[in-house]
Amino acid sequence: KREEEALRESEERYRRLVELSPYAIFVHSEGRMMFVNSAGVELFGAENAGDIVGRPLWDFVHPDYLDAVRERVQRTRPEGKKVYLVEEKLVRLDGQVIDAEMAAIPITYLGKPARQVVLRDISERKRAEEALREREQTMLALLNAPTESALLADLDGTILALNDIAARRLGKNVDDVVGLTIWSLMPPGVIAFRMAKGEEVQRSGKPCRFQDTRDGMWFDTTVYPI
Repeated sequence: KREEEALRESEERYRRLVELSPYAIFVHSEGRMMFVNSAGVELFGAENAGDIVGRPLWDFVHPDYLDAVRERVQRTRPEGKKVYLVEEKLVRLDGQVIDAEMAAIPITYLGKPARQVVLRDISERKRAEEALREREQTMLALLNAPTESALLADLDGTILALNDIAARRLGKNVDDVVGLTIWSLMPPGVIAFRMAKGEEVQRSGKPCRFQDTRDGMWFDTTVYPI
């Protein structure tokens, strides 16, 4: 009786801990959802746990990942192996696809071998990473523009990269320019004006286009914040 009471207390502590977890947690066994905590109910877009428990696990796995998930479950089930952090796409009840990062451990649930999965929604992070890749590709395209001078500089004006056209117009090689400041390559008369434009871009977070002249030549310049 004492052992049974201790077991009930242990299960109650476990349930409270799982329910209070900010991470989504669910348990699946024999291909079906057996348990989901409150954070999991929210993540899957359900109204309550009853909308999820009893449904096939595969209902929540994106079709592109079904084969990989089935293979991993089959491979790790007999050996009771942990599954360390992996990224997958899941499908909410409303059909929305989300990116999730998850880990799984083998447990016994209601007397049956099962898996407890802890996961979190990383969709925002994935979108941010994709936006960063797109910006990097845009910047590379600008730096490799065939007819325009282009360079990349930090907020202090240190040149981080530039294309061949910009280097040639400066009468230098690319490697000789990287690491120098923009201001060291400009005549004194335009530095204050250019600095003011750079500060304007930094302050507003928007591109700024302007024209100026030096050495008898006119320059049309656009500064982009990245």
